[in-house]
Amino acid sequence: GAQHVLVMHKDSARAPPGITRTKEEAKTRAEEALAKIKKGTSFDDAVREYSDEGGAKDRKPPGDLGTFGRGRMVPPFEQAAFALKPNETSGIVESPFGYHVIRRTKLGCFACAGGARAGIPPGMMSVLVEVARGDRAIRAGRALDARKSECCRAPTC
Repeated sequence: GAQHVLVMHKDSARAPPGITRTKEEAKTRAEEALAKIKKGTSFDDAVREYSDEGGAKDRKPPGDLGTFGRGRMVPPFEQAAFALKPNETSGIVESPFGYHVIRRTKLGCFACAGGARAGIPPGMMSVLVEVARGDRAIRAGRALDARKSECCRAPTC
């Protein structure tokens, strides 16, 4: 999973009308948030103080993005998030939405995230793909038994 602080500027994608800061001001604000985190401010508190993302402050934990697979986020955000280890915090990451500070919250299969949200155990997505492609149910059943405790073994795990 991951959390993030998003500091927007007036030209950010999906910036609400109340965001009037310049791109430079937004970057400075994101740098301030990161500096506070590095000095010991909790990531949750930094989200509450600095994030402009609607609803981020109310999530549990604040700024939570859950888990996600590759191709679900804009490239600069995705590259930074997948490079982090659990409990590691990124530097400033610029995207069309503004400036992010990202924290990876736990070791998990970002690659199996879609299945996890649907309640499918890690490693089972390929089984469901086999079934969806029309392979025989017995083959899928055997594969399911063989993979019950197997992770997808993606590089992000």
